[in-house]
Amino acid sequence: MKLVRSWPETIPPDRSYIVDDIPKFIMGKDGDRQYDYRYLLDLNDDVVLIEWDIAVGGEHLTAFMARAKAEPDRVRVAPYVLYRRVSRKGRQQMPFYVHRIRTQRARRWALPTDTHCQMFGFGLVYLPQKLLQAFVDQMDPASHFGDSEFSRWHMKNVADPDVPIDWDIPLVHLHYNPVEVP
Repeated sequence: MKLVRSWPETIPPDRSYIVDDIPKFIMGKDGDRQYDYRYLLDLNDDVVLIEWDIAVGGEHLTAFMARAKAEPDRVRVAPYVLYRRVSRKGRQQMPFYVHRIRTQRARRWALPTDTHCQMFGFGLVYLPQKLLQAFVDQMDPASHFGDSEFSRWHMKNVADPDVPIDWDIPLVHLHYNPVEVP
């Protein structure tokens, strides 16, 4: 199992990011594939990926990795909050957890009472190599490999699409402007 921190080829202006010793995984080596995760396969191992703007405590990262080792064939995630100033309908929107619950009737954002999700972001995620390989083998080589593409594929192609959410692993997502937080 390899631990890596995703890293864009270029940090967007006015964005905060984490500085630490976790090896960097550059998302997109082709210039035109910015924020593309297909090169995770080059690591030739299962991957614990933490994104470039996510902070996590050492003891929490250790616990997350131990759980991943205990269930090595299963994707797992930790929750993090997204901040959106205005919803698509023009209303002020509160922060929400990135992972989603999907049923036959509805789709909604995950809540701390949910133990699993079916759609997930890559903030802190464990990705088994065999699932990464299966996804890349089935995807169109010209298409994008992002967290939403992978989680949609996972939901439709894995026998048990329920991904455990480790609510006791607190993450801090730095993708917000502190001045705008209510």
